[in-house]
Amino acid sequence: MKNILAFVVGLIVIAVVVAFGYSKFEVKLRVASLKVDKAVLDRQFLNRLAYTRMLETDDYREDMSILLNNYARDLDKLYMKQEYKDLRDDDAVRKVYQIEYKEGRKDEKILKGVNERIDYTQAVYKEITGGSYRPLLTAQNAGLRIDLYSITKGSVEGRDRLMVKVLVSASDPDIALTFGHIEMKSKIEDEVEKKVKGQVVMEKVYKLTKIEGQGEPNTLIKEPRKWFEDFPPGLMIGYYDFPLFHPKATEVKLTMGFSVRTQGGNHLNPNLEFAPFAIDSTWRLPPGASWEAEEVEATEEEAKEFLTSEEDKKDDKSAK
Repeated sequence: MKNILAFVVGLIVIAVVVAFGYSKFEVKLRVASLKVDKAVLDRQFLNRLAYTRMLETDDYREDMSILLNNYARDLDKLYMKQEYKDLRDDDAVRKVYQIEYKEGRKDEKILKGVNERIDYTQAVYKEITGGSYRPLLTAQNAGLRIDLYSITKGSVEGRDRLMVKVLVSASDPDIALTFGHIEMKSKIEDEVEKKVKGQVVMEKVYKLTKIEGQGEPNTLIKEPRKWFEDFPPGLMIGYYDFPLFHPKATEVKLTMGFSVRTQGGNHLNPNLEFAPFAIDSTWRLPPGASWEAEEVEATEEEAKEFLTSEEDKKDDKSAK
């Protein structure tokens, strides 16, 4: 009797082990299948991105918004399939690091940095895939496209700064990209007293002020998928913190320089020149605030480089 009981128990144990093993194998098969299906979405996105990247500004804004929105939509549809419903885990990367932290393989400082990168990457994903992505500024050259899609005033170590969020894409995903020279040239509108036929009148004058810098964004995530596996491929994200503009600045021209080494070893140095844009009142220093950069009077040609105000445009058209 005991032998029969032991035999039955043994069979049960074997059945449980086999069932458990099959369950793990079945999950691995579904995970592998999901990776294949996601790779198809990735190829479709990258193929469309290669075309979209080269479009003119207005067409690019529209197409890029559609492209990002469609990627998120198709990804959601994929996870809605019965075989994949239990495989979506936005915090998969976070859980890996948490386990390593508990096992003593990662310290608290590293875990904090990881959580910050994951939180930022997930937040950007929601910002750019909601169907309303429309960069304020965008420029492209030599297969490199930079979007400045959000500019807001923030605080860094107690100082007011401009938080400028960027999205970067390149025709070659394996390029070695170095962020170089940055130049921000602002137009300042002021008034000076002038005597005309013995009378004092106020005359509008234009001045230019320039801020220069060097280096990559204050935060740059070159591989967003390292922190959030479902982030669209072929993109880099980050943000600059820039100083506030002159109290009387009305418009700005931004130029960024880069050094690019392609996979084939070629070296390129593209400059990206953004169209002049109006400065929001919240981006300026308060009236009377000190300004350290040099101010020089603008020539007529330099002033015309901006010409974004409706009044100036009308004057320019009438002159023609």
